[in-house]
Amino acid sequence: MSVLRGSPYNLAWGSTVKATVVAINAVGSSPASANGGTAVIITTPDPPNPLNNNAVVTSSSVIGMTWVAPAVNGGTPVIDYRVSWDQGGSTFVQLASGITSTAYTTSVTLVANSVYKFKVESRNSFGYSTSSTNEVAITAKTTAAVAPTAPLTLANNAAVTASGTVGLTWLAPLSNGGVPILDYKISAKTGGAAYSTLGTSASTSYTALGLTAGAVYTFKVSARNSVGSGPDSSEVDITAAAIPNVPAAPTTTVNTNVSVTISWVAPSNGGSAITTYSVKIRQSDGSTYTKESANCNVSTTSCTVPISVLQASPYNLVWGSKVFATVSATNAVGSSVDSSASSGITTILTNPDPPSSLANNPAATSLTNIGITWTAPTVNGGTPVIDYRVSWDQGGLTFVVLASNIIGTAYVTAATLTANKVYKFKVESRNAFGFSSSFSNEASIKAAAAVVPTAP
Repeated sequence: MSVLRGSPYNLAWGSTVKATVVAINAVGSSPASANGGTAVIITTPDPPNPLNNNAVVTSSSVIGMTWVAPAVNGGTPVIDYRVSWDQGGSTFVQLASGITSTAYTTSVTLVANSVYKFKVESRNSFGYSTSSTNEVAITAKTTAAVAPTAPLTLANNAAVTASGTVGLTWLAPLSNGGVPILDYKISAKTGGAAYSTLGTSASTSYTALGLTAGAVYTFKVSARNSVGSGPDSSEVDITAAAIPNVPAAPTTTVNTNVSVTISWVAPSNGGSAITTYSVKIRQSDGSTYTKESANCNVSTTSCTVPISVLQASPYNLVWGSKVFATVSATNAVGSSVDSSASSGITTILTNPDPPSSLANNPAATSLTNIGITWTAPTVNGGTPVIDYRVSWDQGGLTFVVLASNIIGTAYVTAATLTANKVYKFKVESRNAFGFSSSFSNEASIKAAAAVVPTAP
């Protein structure tokens, strides 16, 4: 290779080697062959040079450097560069590779005012340069420390805050001022009073104890390093209490067929007086609970809801439905979650409708008996009809009970009747709640007249 690069050939790296051949014997020489050859002579590139500190970039935390691409690339373009460094142990190790530009900035943590040594290699398709650039020693600048900036996002730690106790959390400042933060100072005040220091914390949380339960405190926090204390964080107002405990499941009691009373036991108030209870009642779909604001947004531990409300939208409960309810408690801090639902032992019931279509049963009516039939009510008041009660007027314009506890929808009189006399009847239905509040239609039926007997 050195011959090709010397006189008379003087081939540079990257040149294509072309040659011809002549054959010679005793007679003479052949003509020269065709000029051929595609071999290209390449080698490793020279190293970059010179390597210099990039003073515009270098600081206490990063070091920047630049270099000049090699003048001799070994016959093929330089692909990238590799940076090695010595961190003070007199040994160079690789810091970064695959660098495609002629500049690099460190991304590792540096020690301010420490001296680091660097050197760079270039690479082409043949390989890395056989030597490195000049070494350059660069010092990470020393920056004068200052007080830290303000802590961020001071907030209530609800998991800690309770009666007479407030938990605080915050984020470290954006800048520690160049030196580690030593601790944080926590200050508080109530109302228009001046701030007083509650204590310090080495972490980004603090628990303030011995506060007045239910009182509202204003807090702020500042960070301190070896230079001094930085500015205060934003203020935050927090009540020295927690949300109330979850109430136990309420109980329900039906008040005849008029209303339902929902009752519960007051839970622990978390250090702040409970101001309101909210009750939710389950709709007829069996899963959706809706807040009953009209009748149950109360400060006491019970409320009463008219059944007419329960039967209207959005609850749409029909007679015979069970009533399920939940309750939550609210204080100055916030609201508890909803309790578990009531047991559903309360069923809304009312009287059944009266029977309908009361009429004579000709097949059963005779000189001595009158038979009647009727149709069971379509609305049973939420519980099955148990039996029926028959009343009659024997002509005195007054109805009296004739028979009760009739199980079916038919009845035949057992009393002595007067032939050809008209009797009036009406019927009531009864369920577990009671008798229907009105009667069936009246039915006037004549006892059959006597006739001459047939021949013996």
